[in-house]
Amino acid sequence: MGSRFRTTLGRWIVPSLADLLLAALVLRPYLLPGGLEELLSDASVCMHIRTGDLIRATGSLPHTDPFSFALPGKQWFAWEWLTELGLSLLHSSFGLAGVALLAVALMAGTSALILRTSLRRGESALVALLLTMAGFQASMNHALARPHLITWLFLAVSVAIVERERRRPWGGFWLLIPLAALWANLHGGFAILPVYLAVVCTGLGLEALWNRSNWQGVWRMVACGLMVGAATLVNPYGIRLHQHLIEFVSSPWAIQMIEEYHPPSPSLGEQYYWFVGLGLAAGLAAISALRRRRVSDALVCLVFLISACKSARHIPLFVIAVTPIVAGELRWLWDVARSRTGRRGTAEHIHKMDLGMQPQFGRHSAWLAACFVIVLLLRGPMGLPSNFPEKRFPVDLVSANRETLRNGRVFSTDAWGDFLIYTGYPGQHVFIDGLQDFFGPALAEDYLEMLAAGPRTDELFRQWKFDTALVPAKQPIAKWLKSQSDWRVVSETPLAVLLVKEK
Repeated sequence: MGSRFRTTLGRWIVPSLADLLLAALVLRPYLLPGGLEELLSDASVCMHIRTGDLIRATGSLPHTDPFSFALPGKQWFAWEWLTELGLSLLHSSFGLAGVALLAVALMAGTSALILRTSLRRGESALVALLLTMAGFQASMNHALARPHLITWLFLAVSVAIVERERRRPWGGFWLLIPLAALWANLHGGFAILPVYLAVVCTGLGLEALWNRSNWQGVWRMVACGLMVGAATLVNPYGIRLHQHLIEFVSSPWAIQMIEEYHPPSPSLGEQYYWFVGLGLAAGLAAISALRRRRVSDALVCLVFLISACKSARHIPLFVIAVTPIVAGELRWLWDVARSRTGRRGTAEHIHKMDLGMQPQFGRHSAWLAACFVIVLLLRGPMGLPSNFPEKRFPVDLVSANRETLRNGRVFSTDAWGDFLIYTGYPGQHVFIDGLQDFFGPALAEDYLEMLAAGPRTDELFRQWKFDTALVPAKQPIAKWLKSQSDWRVVSETPLAVLLVKEK
């Protein structure tokens, strides 16, 4: 008993190769100066934090927009209320440093699950390692402290559960049902789980027909999928949440306005080429799986690849769902190559080295979790971020003119609107913020017209009765406002201009 206890304790205390990999892959970029601030480059988390603060203060969910004066009285939903409540609690105790570290922890957990699932599927530490690294790099454009990271983690958990169920039926498979109910209250990405299960079910059904095999696994998957769909209705808004998601993702204006919904392009930088490489690997894996009559694997690869090609925002979901399948197919192709070169070939030596690495990559210790706790407790001495990055947000300007902004009818960008909601809470109201699905296409078009200083700008400014403007210094609207005799510059930096209208 003593020996077993020491062995178990050692597994929890001594870092594994998997821990070191995750530290090098996920933590390293954020341990560099300014690294954690990059996670706060998108200010949409501001609204979530303050919504959580509002829920805590009132003890109920808001029903009209508490932050914007653009659409008074219009029904407003706190779709991700449980995440917002959690972010509020975390922020009140640890500030933005806690929010940033939570984002790193979610990414580390997602990467750990991808690695473990790929290792189990492909039985190759080297393949799992390389694919996990490539997937993380392909997803870096979306590595931001936002609620969507919860969807990354929950999808990785779901894929791991389904992969185990496909190897051998087990009771833990039904945990997907409460997981779906919780997910529906945390982030709108919960809809990917029923889609993923539907694709897997369809593929398994086609496999059963093609191979004339047992349908028991198919029916279990179908039953679970139906119950998962029903479980997502367990939220404060019921079916209206699903209707909202369908309306939003099918809206052409939303796709046009939000850049991350555009198809991947070289403008993404290095991440684009990592995605292209994984996309090619997924295509080859789909062909290989079809040749072996593994229709479900081929369908998952193709459906998620097509989705990622249509929208860059779906790249991380593609990575999570497809990486284990690619690992399995690469291992099968590697075994074929190894069998042809014989036991004395280079492939055999690499295989033996790979086998020796697997035990270390197949476990995780408490080391990473302890690191997070220590860093969180020492956030002051370690210089963790206490505000949003100054190169993206007018931090000092807003701090020096907080009352002017809080008392004004402010026009600003949607991103800076989120930032103002955060800095001016409670009491700050803005024209528009990052919640594009609430404002709709008509208001979005007016906003873009004003930002570009289009022909209707003067008419729209009078219509909305703006008396304060906080705008990027290089946007056309800044030049237009400076040219107006009734607008006065209060403060200006290379990044932003604050103006007020003369009475």
